[in-house]
Amino acid sequence: MADYEPKVGECYPQPNKYKTEDWHATHRGKILLADGKTYYIDCWPEYVSKAGNQMVKIKIGKECPPDNEVARPNVNTFDDRQSTSKGFEDMKDDIPF
Repeated sequence: MADYEPKVGECYPQPNKYKTEDWHATHRGKILLADGKTYYIDCWPEYVSKAGNQMVKIKIGKECPPDNEVARPNVNTFDDRQSTSKGFEDMKDDIPF
């Protein structure tokens, strides 16, 4: 689907080739919303409700990073931390409890 041009409000989920558990989505994809942001989407086409009704379950997930940006978890690195501790120098004893 290299020639795929996303349209607002449309999604074409593909089979989830990484599904390992029953609760994982059977199909996954991305959807472009009217605000211009793209979100991940999970889809279960053969979902059966607790009442026994067959339906399609769709879940919109987290926002996708821009194409030119690599997805990274929001984790502070050691250099980013502002530590006020001097290490073990501020401890009165060798045993901390």
